[in-house]
Amino acid sequence: MTKYQNIDWRNKSNWGCNARSSPQSDLTYDGITLDPLEVMFVKVKGFLLQRNITYSLKAAQYDLWLENETSRNVSLLLSNKYASNEFSYKAPRILVAKARGSSCFDAEFYRQRNRDLMDMVNSDTTAWQHYTFYGQFERRPHRFLCSMNYSKYFKN
Repeated sequence: MTKYQNIDWRNKSNWGCNARSSPQSDLTYDGITLDPLEVMFVKVKGFLLQRNITYSLKAAQYDLWLENETSRNVSLLLSNKYASNEFSYKAPRILVAKARGSSCFDAEFYRQRNRDLMDMVNSDTTAWQHYTFYGQFERRPHRFLCSMNYSKYFKN
């Protein structure tokens, strides 16, 4: 892992790095996720795959592709897990948008910056709906006028 190159792990004073968080869960590696291309080996165990840990999923997918490289497995070439189960990938972000609510969404800004939607998105409600279910995944320009209040969902 690039961040921890040349660290002497025998020295216990170095064990507090990364705020004493394991870098093996999603986003716990200083705000990003481990990548098989950054590290030589990553764990790919059943429980990590079941938890949808992205670096394990990525490593397992690379392994599958490499194993089938010479087989010319047409179904593998034509398949796409995202396309076949799109909602499961989008659901978390849709739920966050719905939890956030439309009250801080700048619908006017959204309509002005996405002029190709003018005929279809002609009210604040339709702008919010479009952003929630499509626009955020298309990386369309948008903005919120206030920050998300996470405290109403999580207690410390």
